[in-house]
Amino acid sequence: MKKIYLIIILGIVMMSSTCGGDRDDCHRNIKIINNSDKTVRLYGSLNYPDSISDFGTKYTLYTIRPHSDYLDYSRSCREAMIPYQNKHGVLMYFLIDDAVLKSTPMDTIIKYRMYLKQYNLTVEGLKNSNWTVTYP
Repeated sequence: MKKIYLIIILGIVMMSSTCGGDRDDCHRNIKIINNSDKTVRLYGSLNYPDSISDFGTKYTLYTIRPHSDYLDYSRSCREAMIPYQNKHGVLMYFLIDDAVLKSTPMDTIIKYRMYLKQYNLTVEGLKNSNWTVTYP
């Protein structure tokens, strides 16, 4: 009988968990919308202000097709993670034209800042944009 109660209690606890979803006080997802006609590559970094130093080496560049979106998921709440991992409280996103990335060495892209857009995102700014970044 004790096993049945234990199973029921564990089931209730598991069903009541958020399973990694967003809540009012905890956002794990940032939606990046590509409204352009180009395929773009997303690079994110918390190494503000020097995030270009590890550009393309440490982090994955995610592909976002034209007129589509990408959900950047984190295991941690962004409200806590961004200020914890960066004393400036800034998450940086860079969007690079996929065609440029395929035809140009990464060191050249970095040297000449050949990215379409740089976003310096704070928790407050992300809250104000409903955790969505739109390009262009």
